[in-house]
Amino acid sequence: MSKTRLFWSTIYATMFTKYGTATIAWVFISGLVGFAGSKDFTLGVLFPWSGWLALGEHGCGAAAQLAIDDINNDDSFVFLHRNNHKLRIIFADTECKQHIGLPLIPNMYFGKGYELVDAFIGPGCSVICEPGALLVAEWGVPMISWGSTSDKMSAKDLYPTFARTVAPSSKAAPFFPLIMSSFSFYQVAIFYSTDHIQILSALRIKEELTKSGVKVSYFFVFEPGSAGRSQEQRALSEAKRISRGNDVNVIFLVKTKTKNKLAQISV
Repeated sequence: MSKTRLFWSTIYATMFTKYGTATIAWVFISGLVGFAGSKDFTLGVLFPWSGWLALGEHGCGAAAQLAIDDINNDDSFVFLHRNNHKLRIIFADTECKQHIGLPLIPNMYFGKGYELVDAFIGPGCSVICEPGALLVAEWGVPMISWGSTSDKMSAKDLYPTFARTVAPSSKAAPFFPLIMSSFSFYQVAIFYSTDHIQILSALRIKEELTKSGVKVSYFFVFEPGSAGRSQEQRALSEAKRISRGNDVNVIFLVKTKTKNKLAQISV
């Protein structure tokens, strides 16, 4: 394993382990308590392993397995060990696309091409999570997202079996004026992708910055991934042009995946 992959595996393992207690406890309390005797609980882990947001290349799968192994071997999970339970995981690739990721949820729950699952970890992409969480609510099945930031998901009347380990996007926007103030920056450019959650996030960030007196000099949208490569190139050219001028102090990139040249532009 390369140093980069090892680094990301460590980061994701830390993330999973950090929230492991709350997440697994919530799984049992919400949907799995009541089973007696020895039973393996199977968690369907939904990651984008391919496509434009290929988190698999960063070792997320290995991190998830490490976290599950730690939980299975940790005696502090009393309910788990007292009843001779074990956790197992199976993976599925959502590609962060609704038409691919959404069918995986009923297929995994009803065992169509997959082992039957008792609960879901993921998906991370809100475009799949929003309709997927409505399905699992109907079945009374827990779903814990590691990445969905949709504000809509906070409505417990609609999503009673849903939880997440990240904050909704509306909670992040107020921090941006504080960052600007801390560095005495008063002019900003915002580049954001066409993913609907990133659009909402960019609009909230712009609103908070404007209210605080920060001038949003540029507000530039582009389509991410291979389909929007020409748009990313135009965004990159525009960012380089802006960075050579005096119109902005900083460029914010609102985009799920930042492994591109746009993220390397400095002002």
